This record gives sequence, C-alpha cells and structure tokens, in this order.
Amino acid sequence: MTDSSAHFDLRTEPWIPLVDGSGRLVELGIHDTLARAHELREIVDASPLVEAALHRLLLALLHRVFDGPRSARDWQRLWERGRFDDSVLSSYLDRLADRFDLFGADRPFYQCRGLIAAGTKTWPIARLTHELASEGNAALLFDHTVDSRFLPGRAARTVVAQQVFSLGGLMTPPPGSTDKSSVDAPAARSAIFLVRGRTLFQTLMANLVRYDPSSGVPVEGNAADVPSWERDSPPCGASRPPTGYLDILTWQSRRIELEAPGLDGLVGGAAMISGDRILEGRELWAIEPTMLAFVTWQPKTGPAQRRALRMSSDRSLWRDSTALLAGAARDTARQRPGVIEWAAELALQELGGFGEAGIISADATGLVADQAKTLLWRRETFPLPAAALLDPAIAELVGLALTSAERIGAMLGDGRDETGSAAETLPRPLARIAKGLLGTKEHPPQGEGIRTFVRATGAASRYWAALAYPFSRLLTDLAAASAVSDPDGARESAIDRWHTAIREVAEDAFVRATSGLGGSSRALLAVADGEVAFRAGLARVLGAQRRPADLEVEPA
Repeated sequence: MTDSSAHFDLRTEPWIPLVDGSGRLVELGIHDTLARAHELREIVDASPLVEAALHRLLLALLHRVFDGPRSARDWQRLWERGRFDDSVLSSYLDRLADRFDLFGADRPFYQCRGLIAAGTKTWPIARLTHELASEGNAALLFDHTVDSRFLPGRAARTVVAQQVFSLGGLMTPPPGSTDKSSVDAPAARSAIFLVRGRTLFQTLMANLVRYDPSSGVPVEGNAADVPSWERDSPPCGASRPPTGYLDILTWQSRRIELEAPGLDGLVGGAAMISGDRILEGRELWAIEPTMLAFVTWQPKTGPAQRRALRMSSDRSLWRDSTALLAGAARDTARQRPGVIEWAAELALQELGGFGEAGIISADATGLVADQAKTLLWRRETFPLPAAALLDPAIAELVGLALTSAERIGAMLGDGRDETGSAAETLPRPLARIAKGLLGTKEHPPQGEGIRTFVRATGAASRYWAALAYPFSRLLTDLAAASAVSDPDGARESAIDRWHTAIREVAEDAFVRATSGLGGSSRALLAVADGEVAFRAGLARVLGAQRRPADLEVEPA
C-alpha cells in the first residue's frame, strides 16, 4: 500500500547530505543548506554525480533569488556579507512552496504528474541510478542489490542526478506513443567543472558567475529564463532551445514520476520517459560553456569539431590541462569552463580572496559510458595556480611540457597518439619486444597481436598514473616562478625537474613491463633490443628539450 497523501517539503525536510564545520555528516533542506552554507564544509554523497547535480540545482536557485550577480561589484557585495541573506531566501522559497514538494499534487519537484495514472510502466527506483542493479538496469557499477527502496530524501537526490546525467537509448515510450527513443541530457557525457572553496558558501560563490540574460551572459537568454520549477508547465518531450542559463542548469531531460511512498515511508518505484530535447543545431559549446571545457577534435573524416572534454577510463583529465589555463580564454581551439574564467577574473581583480591563496582548486566530475551503458564515474581535482590562469606564457610552457609527456607515453603505448595517428617518428620499444617474442620470421605477429601484448604490459597506464603528482608540482613551480628575482631561471629549473620525472617514471614503467618476460635467450635478446630503442626514444624527446627555448616538438 502507498500513502497517497504524502508530502516531502524539500525546503525544510533533510535530504541534502553535507559535512558541517566540525566534520559531522548531516542532512538539511534547501533553506538551511543555503542559510548555513558559511558554516558547512561541503556537499558529500556516495555518488559524485549527485554532488555535481546538487551544486547545479543550488546555483540555479541562487542566481534566481539574488537576480544575478550582474557584475563583479554585485558579486563582491554578496561575498562581503559572508553568508546568504536568510530573509531573501525565505521569501523566495515561501512564495513557491508548492513547487518544492517531492510528492506535490500538481507539480511534484523535478517531475511530471500523471504518468503513472496514464498507464506508463513503473520501474524499481534503482533504475534511475547509474550504480544499482534493477529490473531493466543491467548496467551497474558497484551494488548488486535488486530490491532497492529509497527514503524520500534519497529519491529526491536520485531524480535530480538523473536529470543531469541521463543517457540516451531505448526506454519506455510516452503514453499513446510507440517512440522508445531518448537522447542524452545535454552534459551527460561531459566533465562538469566546479571551483572549490573552504566552505560551501565559498564554493557556491566561486561558481556563481556573472548572470545577466539581457546581455547574453553567461549564455544567450531572455527574460523568460527561469529554473524548471518556475516554468508554466512541466516538460512535454519537445525539442526546444534553452531560454538561458537557469533553464540549462535545471534542464528536464526526463519526465519522471515517483510512486507515492509506502506506509513504511519508502519509495519503491518510478515511471520515466523521455523529456525535453535541445533543438537540433544548438551546439553544446554555445549553451553550456560555464561548467564544461571544450577542445577542437579532428575526426577521421569531415571537418574539425569542437567538443566537450570527457572523462575516460584510461586517460586522466589533467593531461588536458591546457584547456583550463590562460591560453584557453582566447584560443579558438580551446575553451575553458566559465567557472574557471570567472575565478581567473576574480583573482585578477583580487576579489573574494582568490588572489591571496594563489591556488584555485577545481573538481571535474563525469561518467564514462558505452552508448547507454555506464562503465564508471570519475571525479578529479585540479590545483590551479591563479598565475597559471592569468599568464599565457605559463600555459604555453605547460602545453609544451605535456607534449613531451605525451610523446613518451605514446612510445610506451601501442604507438598511437591521442588523435589516433601513428607516432612514426619515435621507436616503439614494447612493440619491438613483442615482435621478438611472438611468432616467427615466417609468421610474424600481426598488428592487433602486438597491440594486445603492449597493452597487457600495463606500461602506459603505470606511467601516466605516476606522473599525476609531478605534473601538479610542475604547475605550482611554474606559477611560483613569477614571484622570484629570476623567473626565467626558475621556470627552466621547473621544466628540468619535469623532464627528470618523466625519465624516471618512464624507466620504471619500462623495467616493470619487461621484468616478467622470462629468462630465455629469446626473451633477453628481445628485451635488450627493446631497451636500446627505448633509450633512443627518451634521448630524442628529452635530450632535445632540456631548455624552455628549445621546446619545439618533432611532428608525431
């Protein structure tokens, strides 16, 4: 049995998971989360997707409540208060109280009333997650529990995250339709960036970018731009352009209706069908530039495309750091997230303390998926020195330093760089070893067999994992060089340390990859041949790039 009279007021009921100032885990409603944001450390959930989605929700609400900020001066006034105005928050939330009821009779929050009554198939609520098994949800990450029922608070978090990270594919058709198609939520496969502060107030303020729809900031919009709960009607499955930034932050990519909770207070199921779609022709980089980073990508055929940075199962996002640094603010091939651009502007104007700390911390959260199947989720944290966000010379050095690392990484991998073109100018030591160990002169190993052998050694993955910390140090050292008496010398020393780290990490990866290949004469000869090629490759990349002035990279 269900409780048809159930209510769950998201303004006041505890449902947002947080860490308070003393380190305790607490749950609060929307009002107390924002009113006490200066006392709270951060939003924390077992799923980083939920954390990212809740930040987007709260940011949309703050932009709407405070009608901006429309300038850096407006932002500074909010910052100097040190907390969000309780009376302004309460006035807004009270005026729209019925729109924040999870089980509201007419407009349940982030949902569409009437789907279940119209006969839409209901699924176990676990199907709305990316990590739990359920009927019709074979793609799961960590939990094999089949009979999952959620408390209303968790159900609310699940609905909010589903609207941001829903993946396209076949799903239940709308009532009276046979169309089972659905598309991704706009940013579902992209890395979503957030700048971090020491408290939740600072984090939200750091990401509260300039918002003035009449001026097309941060995206093209109009006076009709409101969050989803203020729209005149719930999503109807239409293809339409966004009305602005708040519309995008609260975009309803799915029409969902939760079942009423049972007498035990638990929610067991939900109906879900396709929601609104972005009108064809509207590019993601134009409608979602604030929390996403974009790079130019050349497909095998056709013109170059600008696409959002994505998480990868085998490539850490720090390797694309040049998309976040100073050059990306003006480079047509790269576009850094608006929240990073805003942090750089605040640091430049020495507002909000961003210029004082010297280091701006940013998180990137996202899914890795194969079509509609979730493979993993990932969150990475970037320590970004303010100087690196402001000085194009640092960004250029970082780009050249990463190029060196990428060329050595390609040498330890299957011989291909990240664009898919063969790295022919560098030796392939592990491939040479494979040729010496596998097959015969009459029947040499084929390309796929060689690539399988190289990947199985784990050399490339071990190499990249070990370089994460040295790269973080490189960023910090290059930024710190600006403040010393000999900045050029300090930057040269930083590049030298980076090259030393690359060499040591690559050597360790090569030794570990080849140490278990056996002691036969054939194996020893193959490894010796591979090592000669490996040393020659190191010398070609690092020996010719000891000084910043010499950092011209051979074409790969």
